[in-house]
Amino acid sequence: MTKFTIASVTGSIGKKEKFDIQITKNGSVSDVRTFGLQNYSPDYAGSLASGSLTVGEWVKSIFQRLYPSYSCNVLAGDGIVASADDTLRSVRSTYEAA
Repeated sequence: MTKFTIASVTGSIGKKEKFDIQITKNGSVSDVRTFGLQNYSPDYAGSLASGSLTVGEWVKSIFQRLYPSYSCNVLAGDGIVASADDTLRSVRSTYEAA
């Protein structure tokens, strides 16, 4: 199985989900050169996760299922960390406004 860097995975997530993330481990932002992650390939149909999911739900049910050793911060269009209660729809809209 091919392994990828954190930079590659964050780029794949940004393209598919239409928002940016910072991958973290043990509470610290991970070095983007870290190698060994599987490619981002969630098992849901469609081009992106449902906009009605909250950030917290997406992190727990999609991101951490694929990358159990890591967590992440979902970023709004201005680079600020989105709240766990924000919907993905509202986060994506900050990129349209930017």
